[in-house]
Amino acid sequence: MRGTILTKPAVSPMQDLMDQIRSEAPTILVVQSAIILALCGALWRTGSRLRRIEGARGTLLRNVSGENLEEMMDRHLREQVRLEGRLEGVEGRLGVVEHEMGRSKRHLGVVRYDAFDDVGGHQSFALAVLDDKGDGAVVNGVVGRSDVRVFCKNLVRGESERGLAPEEAEAIRRARDQDRVAVRR
Repeated sequence: MRGTILTKPAVSPMQDLMDQIRSEAPTILVVQSAIILALCGALWRTGSRLRRIEGARGTLLRNVSGENLEEMMDRHLREQVRLEGRLEGVEGRLGVVEHEMGRSKRHLGVVRYDAFDDVGGHQSFALAVLDDKGDGAVVNGVVGRSDVRVFCKNLVRGESERGLAPEEAEAIRRARDQDRVAVRR
């Protein structure tokens, strides 16, 4: 054998890595075991903390009577939604009532007076009853010594087709100016 050099057969990089892992296997096994034990300890501590937090949450979510706060909040929110729906209905009906109320004869004005010199005590009266637009009527009660006469005149926007006595005009003015009965003696 002349001049032959003996060389090792070529080893692939992968084979080299595997040989190194085999030689270090006990060390790798010890490190892996330590890591697993550390992770198990961390998991146990996290589980303990979670149980304590859940216990505190359970205590927090129960009121003094033992009722669950979460259930109470849920019930409260459902009730609030129900009441908001009812409120919308009431507001709608209120709008209708307010509109209709403008047509109601709710503005009153009263003037009491002496129609005749021989009858005192302000027994006669003029009463105006109006809605928001001034539509309505004025009633005039004239009291004499032996009789009482009552007259009624229709009003449109506070005006009458017939002439108004001064007491009637004053009653209309008071009804327009006030939302309550105005009496003058």
